[in-house]
Amino acid sequence: MKKLIPYITSLLLVILPGITGHGATAYTEVTGAVTIFAGGATTMSRQLYIGPAARINVIGEWRIASEQVYISPTATITGPGTIIFDDPAIYTVGTTPLAWGGQSLDGGAATIGCHVLLRNPQGAALINIPPAAILGYAADTVADMIFDGRLTFDSSTAGNNLTLHQYHARFTANGTVMGYTPAHFVVTDSTGTMSKDALSSAGFIYPVGIAPRDYTPARVLNDGTPDRYSVRALAGIDPPNAEVAGMYRTWDISEATAGGSNVTLTLQHNQVAGPGGPVANDPRYDDTQAYIARSDAATSIWDSYAPSAGAMPGLLTSSTPVSNGSMLTRMGLTDFTTTTRYSKFSSVVLLGVRFVKTAHPDSVYLGDEFTYHIRLTNTGWQTLQPPLTIVDTLPAGALYLSATSPDMQVTYAGGIVTGVYNDSLPHMDSVTVDINVRAISDTVDNLAFLSGVGAVPIPTANCDTCPAGTPTAPVVLYRLIIIPNSFTPNGDGVNDNFVIPNLLHWYPNATLSVYNRNGDEVWYSNGPYHDDFAGRNYSGAVLPDGTYYYVLYYNDGSGRKSASFIDLSR
Repeated sequence: MKKLIPYITSLLLVILPGITGHGATAYTEVTGAVTIFAGGATTMSRQLYIGPAARINVIGEWRIASEQVYISPTATITGPGTIIFDDPAIYTVGTTPLAWGGQSLDGGAATIGCHVLLRNPQGAALINIPPAAILGYAADTVADMIFDGRLTFDSSTAGNNLTLHQYHARFTANGTVMGYTPAHFVVTDSTGTMSKDALSSAGFIYPVGIAPRDYTPARVLNDGTPDRYSVRALAGIDPPNAEVAGMYRTWDISEATAGGSNVTLTLQHNQVAGPGGPVANDPRYDDTQAYIARSDAATSIWDSYAPSAGAMPGLLTSSTPVSNGSMLTRMGLTDFTTTTRYSKFSSVVLLGVRFVKTAHPDSVYLGDEFTYHIRLTNTGWQTLQPPLTIVDTLPAGALYLSATSPDMQVTYAGGIVTGVYNDSLPHMDSVTVDINVRAISDTVDNLAFLSGVGAVPIPTANCDTCPAGTPTAPVVLYRLIIIPNSFTPNGDGVNDNFVIPNLLHWYPNATLSVYNRNGDEVWYSNGPYHDDFAGRNYSGAVLPDGTYYYVLYYNDGSGRKSASFIDLSR
């Protein structure tokens, strides 16, 4: 059965008929104008439905021990009092305690204008709750909670978390949160988000983590344009970063309106197992040489930041300090145009390089020019000392034309390009060299080698932004030349010459020799062929009708030639 509550008077204890022991199934529906007076009220039915027309004014405490709480998107909840999502175990029907533990909340994205206290050691979770059919409510799928007052985590018992699942906890400009500790916080479950409206230089602490007892809070200060910022904690490092040691957690941060950000971001996590959660670090992670990195949404590559020693304060809690906490800060963040990810890393190698070579464009025609682009980047924390020498032995299929570099002294001799860098190269700085060549065969792949770093020369990788990028060898294409197999030099103005279409355009240096059936050369172009073989020998005498043999030399540096037969008939 259901109980209609047109109003709730002070000291009213709402206990519905039909709740009997662990099999209690009754529900409460709240409709119309309702006031929770200073003396307070308690709801213990298994389901509580706050209907579409509900207008609730909370002055005192409304203690809700229901297992499921549904709030209609159009309900109105205001007042200076507090809604307490309470521990069902402390309530009984007769002598029988309520059967359920954790509570399921469907906030319906309705704004809660009073204060909210979470006091359930089994926690509460946002879940979409379909209202009972008998109520006749319109279906909705939004379980978000919007806090326009204060959300407080009661610190008396561990496990008192708010789990978001795929839904959202939004705090308006007036909304605040307090009482959060490593044992009481917002669990984003890698899918839900916690957001704050009109966030400015006053800042806001997002007490989030991926799971209970895995506390990884973030503080966001915005000296730019006030905006809504959303944060969620993710498990692991996403995207992966093989070059550094991380702490196996990622913060996903976004803003509602692109532009105008000037954010100082502080991230905190536990370095070792303790009251705040499990071990979160790569074993190689060094908190004294750690930094906050940001991933580029377009390329999924992490940037780097100046390393700084981690601190261990209780700054990102409102009561108990974080045990073994590591806190780092990064300033001047402006790019939140899309969802942006942050994590904490430290270098696993002091000495490291990324040495890559690409070909631009990635496909050319035989005889065309293209460029090898070589980039050397210092990925280690130790500054590389001069000289750094790049040696590139070009393949026979690449005809050297020139080489340029804004950073290096470049020379060429005997098919070898050498670039020397005579300055120090700090962490994440790069030097480049471009080598311009002509494709004279279909084999133009090669590696360059770097010396001056370690004892063994380092070969180039074949991509510019591993693992994405273009190969070091372009695809070499042959241009299609169609050679006719007959011509009729009879002076009628039609097909009087042996014409090879497009030959002069694609192969301006090509030459032609013509032979009779005895193998004697009867005509040759004596330079680039201009479609001028007209059935006469090189002395100008008319050649008899018959089948002749020709050899076309392309003279493009590749050594290619074409040879076949042609019929001469008048």
